[in-house]
Amino acid sequence: MPQTPFSLANRFIQGRGGDLVEALRTWKVWIPPKGASQGLQQGGMFVFEGREAVFEHRDQGTGAFASLSAVLEAAAVPEGASCDSK
Repeated sequence: MPQTPFSLANRFIQGRGGDLVEALRTWKVWIPPKGASQGLQQGGMFVFEGREAVFEHRDQGTGAFASLSAVLEAAAVPEGASCDSK
C-alpha cells in the first residue's frame, strides 16, 4: 500500500506542513500522470559494487529516505571521512 497519503498527513500532524502549503500556492499541474502507477512512483537509494547492489532502499512514501549512515556503511565510507574531493 502506498504510504504517500499517510506521510503527508503525518507531516501536517507534526507541524511540518508549512513549506508544502507555500509550495502548493504556486504549483500548477502541467503533465498529468498517464496512469495510477505513474502517480504513485517513489524514490530510492542504491549502492553498487560493480554490478551487484550492496544496498537497496525503496521509499515507501513522501518524506521517506534511506539512513545516511547505512548508505555510507554500504559504500564503505569510513566514519568521519570528508566528502571533499580535493
